[in-house]
Amino acid sequence: MSKYHETTGTVEQRVSWILTNYFCGLCVHDITPDAHLVTDLGADDLDRVELFLLIEGEFGLPEISLDQQETLTRVGDIVAYVEQRLEPTSR
Repeated sequence: MSKYHETTGTVEQRVSWILTNYFCGLCVHDITPDAHLVTDLGADDLDRVELFLLIEGEFGLPEISLDQQETLTRVGDIVAYVEQRLEPTSR
């Protein structure tokens, strides 16, 4: 089992689990593909950096650059980014 969720979950489920555990008070139903990290979930700059570190660790990804992080503004963007970097059997 991974730190945040079973590794057999989908990328979207695992990202949602990370976000709901990071932002106390959010429920999984608040985490939609269109949810914006800043305006909908209330993330500040430090939150975003910490979240991307958690995502890198959860999925075994190399460092996500700050420039790349700036383009990943919605939950769906993050899920798509992770899926593109994982092998099809790891999803």
